[in-house]
Amino acid sequence: GLPTPASPDGSEVDPHDRSWLLSIYPPKYDRERAVDFAAAAAAAGDAAAVAEASDAERHNAALIHEALLDPRFLQEAPGQGAGPGPALSGHLALDRVFASSAALDADAVVDFVVRLCAVSAEELRESPPRTYALTKLVEVAHYNMGRVRIVWRRVWAVLGPHFAAVGCHPTLHVAMTAVDSLRQLAHTFLEKDEHAHYGFQSAFLRPFELVARRHGDPRMLDLVVRCVEHVVLRRAPNIRSGWRPVFAVLTAAAGDEGPAIVLLAWRVCAAVVGAGEEAPGAPGGHLLSVCEGGALLDAVACVRAFG
Repeated sequence: GLPTPASPDGSEVDPHDRSWLLSIYPPKYDRERAVDFAAAAAAAGDAAAVAEASDAERHNAALIHEALLDPRFLQEAPGQGAGPGPALSGHLALDRVFASSAALDADAVVDFVVRLCAVSAEELRESPPRTYALTKLVEVAHYNMGRVRIVWRRVWAVLGPHFAAVGCHPTLHVAMTAVDSLRQLAHTFLEKDEHAHYGFQSAFLRPFELVARRHGDPRMLDLVVRCVEHVVLRRAPNIRSGWRPVFAVLTAAAGDEGPAIVLLAWRVCAAVVGAGEEAPGAPGGHLLSVCEGGALLDAVACVRAFG
Protein backbone atom coordinates (compact mmCIF):
# COMPACT_ATOMS: atom_id res chain seq x y z
CA GLY A 1 0.00 0.00 0.00
CA LEU A 2 0.93 3.65 -0.20
CA PRO A 3 2.71 5.24 2.76
CA THR A 4 0.66 7.61 4.88
CA PRO A 5 1.82 11.16 4.12
CA ALA A 6 3.29 12.87 7.15
CA SER A 7 4.46 16.36 8.01
CA PRO A 8 8.07 17.02 9.08
CA ASP A 9 7.17 16.48 12.76
CA GLY A 10 5.77 13.04 11.97
CA SER A 11 2.10 13.90 12.36
CA GLU A 12 -0.44 12.92 9.73
CA VAL A 13 -0.98 15.45 6.96
CA ASP A 14 -4.36 17.00 6.29
CA PRO A 15 -4.39 17.12 2.46
CA HIS A 16 -6.47 20.29 2.58
CA ASP A 17 -3.98 22.12 4.79
CA ARG A 18 -0.68 22.74 3.03
CA SER A 19 0.65 25.36 5.44
CA TRP A 20 3.08 22.82 6.89
CA LEU A 21 5.07 22.99 3.64
CA LEU A 22 6.26 26.48 4.58
CA SER A 23 8.29 25.09 7.48
CA ILE A 24 10.34 22.92 5.12
CA TYR A 25 11.93 25.61 3.03
CA PRO A 26 14.37 28.41 3.88
CA PRO A 27 12.72 31.80 4.42
CA LYS A 28 14.75 33.55 1.72
CA TYR A 29 12.44 32.08 -0.95
CA ASP A 30 9.63 34.52 -0.36
CA ARG A 31 6.90 36.37 -2.22
CA GLU A 32 9.21 37.29 -5.12
CA ARG A 33 9.37 33.61 -5.96
CA ALA A 34 5.58 33.47 -5.90
CA VAL A 35 5.42 36.25 -8.47
CA ASP A 36 7.88 34.38 -10.71
CA PHE A 37 5.86 31.20 -10.37
CA ALA A 38 2.59 32.95 -11.15
CA ALA A 39 4.12 34.42 -14.31
CA ALA A 40 5.44 31.02 -15.40
CA ALA A 41 2.11 29.32 -14.72
CA ALA A 42 0.22 31.99 -16.62
CA ALA A 43 2.57 31.58 -19.58
CA ALA A 44 1.82 27.87 -19.52
CA GLY A 45 -1.91 28.53 -19.85
CA ASP A 46 -2.79 28.15 -16.19
CA ALA A 47 -3.74 31.79 -15.64
CA ALA A 48 -7.17 30.97 -14.22
CA ALA A 49 -5.73 28.77 -11.49
CA VAL A 50 -3.16 31.42 -10.59
CA ALA A 51 -5.79 34.15 -10.43
CA GLU A 52 -7.96 32.12 -8.06
CA ALA A 53 -5.11 31.11 -5.76
CA SER A 54 -4.57 32.88 -2.47
CA ASP A 55 -1.25 34.52 -1.61
CA ALA A 56 -0.42 31.62 0.70
CA GLU A 57 -1.15 29.06 -2.02
CA ARG A 58 0.99 30.95 -4.51
CA HIS A 59 3.73 31.16 -1.92
CA ASN A 60 3.60 27.41 -1.30
CA ALA A 61 3.54 26.68 -5.02
CA ALA A 62 6.50 28.97 -5.61
CA LEU A 63 8.53 27.23 -2.93
CA ILE A 64 7.80 23.80 -4.35
CA HIS A 65 8.57 25.10 -7.84
CA GLU A 66 11.94 26.43 -6.71
CA ALA A 67 12.76 23.19 -4.90
CA LEU A 68 12.03 21.18 -8.02
CA LEU A 69 14.06 23.47 -10.26
CA ASP A 70 17.11 23.20 -8.03
CA PRO A 71 16.78 20.68 -5.21
CA ARG A 72 20.31 21.53 -4.06
CA PHE A 73 19.03 24.72 -2.50
CA LEU A 74 17.55 22.58 0.26
CA GLN A 75 21.09 22.00 1.46
CA GLU A 76 21.11 25.64 2.49
CA ALA A 77 18.02 25.21 4.66
CA PRO A 78 18.50 26.11 8.31
CA GLY A 79 18.74 23.23 10.77
CA GLN A 80 15.48 21.77 12.00
CA GLY A 81 16.59 20.77 15.48
CA ALA A 82 18.10 17.42 16.31
CA GLY A 83 18.23 15.09 13.38
CA PRO A 84 20.26 14.07 10.38
CA GLY A 85 21.22 17.62 9.41
CA PRO A 86 19.74 20.31 7.16
CA ALA A 87 20.61 18.79 3.80
CA LEU A 88 19.19 15.36 4.59
CA SER A 89 16.18 16.84 6.39
CA GLY A 90 15.45 19.02 3.38
CA HIS A 91 15.58 16.14 0.92
CA LEU A 92 13.42 13.95 3.16
CA ALA A 93 10.92 16.78 3.42
CA LEU A 94 10.91 17.22 -0.33
CA ASP A 95 10.29 13.49 -0.77
CA ARG A 96 7.24 13.89 1.46
CA VAL A 97 5.84 16.43 -0.98
CA PHE A 98 5.70 13.78 -3.69
CA ALA A 99 4.48 11.01 -1.38
CA SER A 100 1.75 13.34 -0.11
CA SER A 101 0.34 13.65 -3.62
CA ALA A 102 -1.48 10.39 -2.91
CA ALA A 103 -3.54 12.24 -0.27
CA LEU A 104 -4.66 15.05 -2.60
CA ASP A 105 -8.18 15.08 -4.00
CA ALA A 106 -8.81 14.46 -7.70
CA ASP A 107 -8.57 18.06 -8.88
CA ALA A 108 -5.55 18.81 -6.71
CA VAL A 109 -3.51 15.83 -7.88
CA VAL A 110 -4.17 16.69 -11.52
CA ASP A 111 -3.04 20.27 -10.85
CA PHE A 112 0.05 18.95 -9.04
CA VAL A 113 0.97 16.75 -12.03
CA VAL A 114 0.38 19.60 -14.49
CA ARG A 115 2.76 21.84 -12.55
CA LEU A 116 5.38 19.12 -12.14
CA CYS A 117 5.28 18.42 -15.89
CA ALA A 118 5.81 22.13 -16.51
CA VAL A 119 8.86 22.09 -14.25
CA SER A 120 10.16 18.97 -16.01
CA ALA A 121 9.74 20.67 -19.39
CA GLU A 122 11.66 23.68 -18.08
CA GLU A 123 14.49 21.45 -16.84
CA LEU A 124 14.72 19.70 -20.20
CA ARG A 125 15.21 23.03 -21.99
CA GLU A 126 18.39 23.65 -19.98
CA SER A 127 21.84 22.91 -21.37
CA PRO A 128 22.60 20.20 -20.47
CA PRO A 129 19.03 19.01 -19.82
CA ARG A 130 18.16 17.79 -16.32
CA THR A 131 15.83 14.91 -15.48
CA TYR A 132 15.22 15.41 -11.75
CA ALA A 133 11.56 16.38 -12.11
CA LEU A 134 11.08 13.60 -14.69
CA THR A 135 12.18 10.99 -12.16
CA LYS A 136 9.82 12.53 -9.60
CA LEU A 137 6.97 12.26 -12.09
CA VAL A 138 7.61 8.51 -12.17
CA GLU A 139 7.38 8.42 -8.37
CA VAL A 140 4.17 10.44 -8.36
CA ALA A 141 2.69 8.10 -10.98
CA HIS A 142 3.52 5.08 -8.81
CA TYR A 143 2.06 6.72 -5.70
CA ASN A 144 -1.20 7.53 -7.50
CA MET A 145 -1.67 4.46 -9.68
CA GLY A 146 -4.06 2.96 -7.15
CA ARG A 147 -6.62 5.74 -7.56
CA VAL A 148 -10.05 5.07 -9.02
CA ARG A 149 -9.87 4.68 -12.78
CA ILE A 150 -11.60 7.92 -13.70
CA VAL A 151 -9.07 9.93 -11.68
CA TRP A 152 -6.10 7.92 -12.90
CA ARG A 153 -7.25 8.51 -16.48
CA ARG A 154 -7.14 12.27 -15.84
CA VAL A 155 -3.66 12.00 -14.34
CA TRP A 156 -2.35 9.95 -17.26
CA ALA A 157 -3.92 12.37 -19.75
CA VAL A 158 -1.25 14.78 -18.49
CA LEU A 159 1.61 12.33 -17.86
CA GLY A 160 1.29 10.26 -21.05
CA PRO A 161 1.87 13.09 -23.57
CA HIS A 162 4.73 14.42 -21.43
CA PHE A 163 6.51 11.05 -21.41
CA ALA A 164 5.91 10.71 -25.15
CA ALA A 165 7.38 14.17 -25.78
CA VAL A 166 10.42 13.48 -23.59
CA GLY A 167 10.84 10.10 -25.31
CA CYS A 168 11.36 12.07 -28.54
CA HIS A 169 13.97 14.37 -26.97
CA PRO A 170 17.04 14.82 -29.20
CA THR A 171 19.40 14.03 -26.30
CA LEU A 172 19.55 10.26 -26.38
CA HIS A 173 20.05 9.56 -22.68
CA VAL A 174 17.07 11.79 -21.81
CA ALA A 175 14.82 10.00 -24.31
CA MET A 176 15.99 6.62 -23.03
CA THR A 177 15.26 7.65 -19.45
CA ALA A 178 11.68 8.51 -20.41
CA VAL A 179 11.11 5.23 -22.26
CA ASP A 180 12.61 3.14 -19.48
CA SER A 181 10.38 4.99 -17.00
CA LEU A 182 7.39 4.07 -19.16
CA ARG A 183 8.49 0.44 -19.05
CA GLN A 184 8.59 0.50 -15.25
CA LEU A 185 5.17 2.12 -15.03
CA ALA A 186 3.67 -0.30 -17.58
CA HIS A 187 5.03 -3.27 -15.65
CA THR A 188 3.15 -2.07 -12.55
CA PHE A 189 0.02 -0.85 -14.32
CA LEU A 190 -0.52 -4.15 -16.14
CA GLU A 191 -0.44 -6.20 -12.95
CA LYS A 192 -4.25 -5.95 -12.98
CA ASP A 193 -6.66 -7.16 -15.63
CA GLU A 194 -8.51 -4.59 -17.69
CA HIS A 195 -12.27 -4.44 -17.19
CA ALA A 196 -14.44 -5.02 -20.23
CA HIS A 197 -15.24 -1.87 -22.23
CA TYR A 198 -12.74 0.17 -20.17
CA GLY A 199 -9.99 0.37 -22.80
CA PHE A 200 -7.48 2.48 -20.90
CA GLN A 201 -4.49 0.20 -21.54
CA SER A 202 -4.39 1.48 -25.11
CA ALA A 203 -3.99 5.08 -23.93
CA PHE A 204 -1.44 4.06 -21.29
CA LEU A 205 0.84 2.27 -23.77
CA ARG A 206 0.42 4.73 -26.63
CA PRO A 207 3.56 6.77 -25.74
CA PHE A 208 5.61 3.73 -26.83
CA GLU A 209 3.94 3.91 -30.23
CA LEU A 210 4.53 7.65 -30.57
CA VAL A 211 8.22 7.35 -29.71
CA ALA A 212 8.69 4.40 -32.08
CA ARG A 213 7.18 6.34 -34.97
CA ARG A 214 8.65 9.78 -34.33
CA HIS A 215 12.11 9.63 -32.78
CA GLY A 216 14.10 8.53 -35.82
CA ASP A 217 17.12 7.08 -34.00
CA PRO A 218 17.33 3.29 -34.50
CA ARG A 219 18.71 2.93 -30.97
CA MET A 220 15.50 4.37 -29.60
CA LEU A 221 13.38 2.08 -31.76
CA ASP A 222 15.41 -0.87 -30.51
CA LEU A 223 14.83 0.21 -26.90
CA VAL A 224 11.08 0.66 -27.43
CA VAL A 225 10.76 -2.80 -29.01
CA ARG A 226 12.69 -4.34 -26.11
CA CYS A 227 10.41 -2.57 -23.64
CA VAL A 228 7.37 -3.93 -25.48
CA GLU A 229 8.95 -7.39 -25.42
CA HIS A 230 9.41 -7.02 -21.65
CA VAL A 231 5.74 -6.09 -21.24
CA VAL A 232 4.54 -8.96 -23.44
CA LEU A 233 6.69 -11.60 -21.74
CA ARG A 234 5.61 -10.60 -18.23
CA ARG A 235 2.10 -9.20 -18.59
CA ALA A 236 0.57 -10.73 -21.74
CA PRO A 237 -2.27 -12.54 -19.88
CA ASN A 238 -3.49 -9.19 -18.53
CA ILE A 239 -3.27 -7.20 -21.78
CA ARG A 240 -6.51 -6.40 -23.60
CA SER A 241 -6.84 -3.01 -25.34
CA GLY A 242 -3.08 -2.58 -24.88
CA TRP A 243 -2.45 -4.94 -27.79
CA ARG A 244 -3.20 -2.20 -30.30
CA PRO A 245 -0.21 0.03 -29.39
CA VAL A 246 1.92 -3.12 -29.01
CA PHE A 247 1.21 -4.09 -32.61
CA ALA A 248 1.69 -0.48 -33.72
CA VAL A 249 5.22 -0.52 -32.29
CA LEU A 250 6.01 -3.85 -33.93
CA THR A 251 4.60 -2.64 -37.27
CA ALA A 252 6.82 0.46 -37.10
CA ALA A 253 9.84 -1.75 -36.37
CA ALA A 254 8.97 -4.05 -39.28
CA GLY A 255 9.70 -1.20 -41.66
CA ASP A 256 13.11 -0.38 -40.20
CA GLU A 257 16.22 -0.74 -42.32
CA GLY A 258 18.16 -2.54 -39.61
CA PRO A 259 17.73 -6.34 -39.80
CA ALA A 260 18.45 -6.77 -36.08
CA ILE A 261 15.48 -4.59 -35.09
CA VAL A 262 13.20 -6.29 -37.62
CA LEU A 263 14.20 -9.73 -36.31
CA LEU A 264 13.62 -8.65 -32.71
CA ALA A 265 10.18 -7.25 -33.54
CA TRP A 266 9.21 -10.39 -35.45
CA ARG A 267 10.24 -12.53 -32.49
CA VAL A 268 7.82 -10.59 -30.29
CA CYS A 269 5.05 -10.64 -32.89
CA ALA A 270 5.42 -14.37 -33.48
CA ALA A 271 5.27 -15.06 -29.76
CA VAL A 272 1.97 -13.18 -29.52
CA VAL A 273 0.20 -14.67 -32.56
CA GLY A 274 1.65 -18.17 -32.06
CA ALA A 275 3.67 -18.38 -35.27
CA GLY A 276 6.64 -20.69 -35.69
CA GLU A 277 9.25 -21.49 -33.08
CA GLU A 278 8.78 -18.16 -31.27
CA ALA A 279 5.30 -19.09 -30.02
CA PRO A 280 4.84 -19.67 -26.28
CA GLY A 281 3.79 -23.04 -24.88
CA ALA A 282 0.13 -23.04 -25.93
CA PRO A 283 -0.71 -23.09 -29.68
CA GLY A 284 -2.03 -19.77 -30.88
CA GLY A 285 0.07 -17.68 -28.52
CA HIS A 286 -2.09 -14.93 -27.01
CA LEU A 287 -4.61 -14.64 -29.84
CA LEU A 288 -7.55 -15.04 -27.50
CA SER A 289 -6.67 -11.96 -25.46
CA VAL A 290 -5.79 -10.14 -28.71
CA CYS A 291 -9.32 -10.81 -29.95
CA GLU A 292 -10.82 -9.82 -26.60
CA GLY A 293 -8.90 -6.55 -26.86
CA GLY A 294 -10.31 -5.84 -30.33
CA ALA A 295 -6.86 -5.96 -31.91
CA LEU A 296 -7.17 -8.87 -34.36
CA LEU A 297 -7.01 -6.60 -37.42
CA ASP A 298 -3.99 -4.86 -35.92
CA ALA A 299 -2.34 -8.27 -35.50
CA VAL A 300 -3.04 -9.20 -39.13
CA ALA A 301 -1.65 -5.87 -40.37
CA CYS A 302 1.42 -6.34 -38.21
CA VAL A 303 2.14 -9.84 -39.58
CA ARG A 304 1.68 -8.58 -43.14
CA ALA A 305 4.17 -5.77 -42.46
CA PHE A 306 6.87 -8.38 -42.00
CA GLY A 307 6.01 -9.99 -45.32
